[in-house]
Amino acid sequence: MENTFYEQHLGYLVRRCKDCIKIRRQLLMPSPEQVRASIASLHEGGTLSSEPSHVQQSMRNFIRANPKLGNKLRAISEKNASAHRSIAQRARRRFAASSLIRNDGEDAYEAVRQATAHLRDERDDVMSRMFIAIAEGRLKLSEARARVGEFLANQRYRPRVYGDYSLNSPVGDDEGVTWLDTKTDADRLWA
Repeated sequence: MENTFYEQHLGYLVRRCKDCIKIRRQLLMPSPEQVRASIASLHEGGTLSSEPSHVQQSMRNFIRANPKLGNKLRAISEKNASAHRSIAQRARRRFAASSLIRNDGEDAYEAVRQATAHLRDERDDVMSRMFIAIAEGRLKLSEARARVGEFLANQRYRPRVYGDYSLNSPVGDDEGVTWLDTKTDADRLWA
């Protein structure tokens, strides 16, 4: 009994043998060649999670059995993963920025200006939203005219703020009345 323990498995308590688990883990240990290949992969910029799943499991066991080396391998893997994320993020920015600053920004400005030419009151706000979308890579210059309605709808949906309250939020418990319904022409800040 002292060599067994209980664990939750699929909603049931299951009795496990400590020796059996140790033997099983030893069977799942990576070969010296797999360890060398994983370390070489890490030094070439790979990560522990980029290995095939059966190698990942055996490397987890190796790391548990060798905590000092395991901590170093995890640190290298995390450093490589962080570098991969940074490179991907820079690539997205570089792609987006190139379409925004091509021809000193004139191409982007002209595409957005022509797309929003029919707008009056919200034109500046919609143009700003479109420039941000171009910079983030969510909007291509060729799609500006076709997608202007999407940005206009987004601008109109955005809650208008009056003091500390959103004008579109309900007044009290009555959900049928909004703050905007309580405002009169005397409350307007513009002529």
